[in-house]
Amino acid sequence: MQINQNLAVSSGWDAKLVLWDLESGSKLSEISWDNYVNCMAWIDKEKRIVMAGGRSGNMVVVQL
Repeated sequence: MQINQNLAVSSGWDAKLVLWDLESGSKLSEISWDNYVNCMAWIDKEKRIVMAGGRSGNMVVVQL
């Protein structure tokens, strides 16, 4: 099984997690919530699952 190494996730003060295709530069998906994102990590890159934390101190697991 090969994992797509051309994916990246960005986050920031705009309260969004954005999944990018690095080869094409295109946005693949986006999730927003009510607080800015200040940390994130891949849990499963193949399935596009990310854990993220916001200003409120809450952690969420999302599939992009």
